[in-house]
Formats: sequence, C-alpha cells, structure tokens
Amino acid sequence: MIAEIATGITAAKNGITILKGVKSVADNAKMEVALSELRDCIAQTQESLLAAQQSIHALTEEKADLKKQLVEIDEWNTEKSKYQLAEIREGLCLYAYTPSDDDTTPAHWACPNCFSQKHVSILQKIHSRTSDYLCPTNDCGFSISPKELPPVRVKTGYRGNAQYS
Repeated sequence: MIAEIATGITAAKNGITILKGVKSVADNAKMEVALSELRDCIAQTQESLLAAQQSIHALTEEKADLKKQLVEIDEWNTEKSKYQLAEIREGLCLYAYTPSDDDTTPAHWACPNCFSQKHVSILQKIHSRTSDYLCPTNDCGFSISPKELPPVRVKTGYRGNAQYS
C-alpha cells in the first residue's frame, strides 16, 4: 500500500513538472507531447491511488474478520469455562457441565469429540427401549452406556486447562 501511494505521489510530481514546462512551450506540437505526458502521469497517479484504495479495503476486511474471530474465541472460552474434563473410567473422558449458583441449566455430560471441535453437544438418551446415550451431532457417532456414565460430579480444583483445537 505504501508503495502504491509513493508511486502516485511521484507521478503527481512528474505531472507538476510537465505543467511547469508547458507554460513556456510556444510550439503546438511540443504542447501536444507535453499534454500527452501529463495525461499519462494523471493516469499513473489514478492507478496508484486505486491500488492503494484496494489495499486499504482488503486490510479493512481482514481487520473485521480478525475481530469476528476474536469474538468467537472469547465466546468459546466463556462456554468452555463452564465445563470440566472428567475421566469417568480409565481412558474415557467426558466434559461435565458445572452450573454456577445462579445458573438454571441442569448438570449434563458433553461429547468429548464435539467439544474438541469447539462445539458443545449434550449426550442424549437414544430412545426408551435402550439405555445408551448418544451424541446428537451428525457424523459424530460417540455413544456410551449408562453403566459407564456416573452421575455428573466433578472433582473441585481441576479446571481442564488444556487447549483443544
């Protein structure tokens, strides 16, 4: 962007120099050549300024995208802080929702696969004939039987500070 602006300034300066020279030209042919050079300088200045404007527009869009990403990260961090990683048996971890005092959301388990994708999916009972619980997210496939699923209780002091991406 700075290069485009510098090029535009240089072209404008060249145009000014040409204008100063046109003032002293008496010959029509020389005048036409000088005016043609002036038009070229103006066109070059316009092209450079348009390129700079496009660069500014691209940077503005990138800034807006980055702000949006920051908001999404902040929102996820807020949501993530409501859950604690709990090992319910050796090698099997789930995320337990830990409601605060003023929270009316019931305690529940969240799918670890979806959680690692920055999405909370509450494990749901499949249907009344079976007692298995399944992640409702399409294509996830995580399921667990109730004999493996203890009541939602999380050890205090552990906040699951690991980063998941």
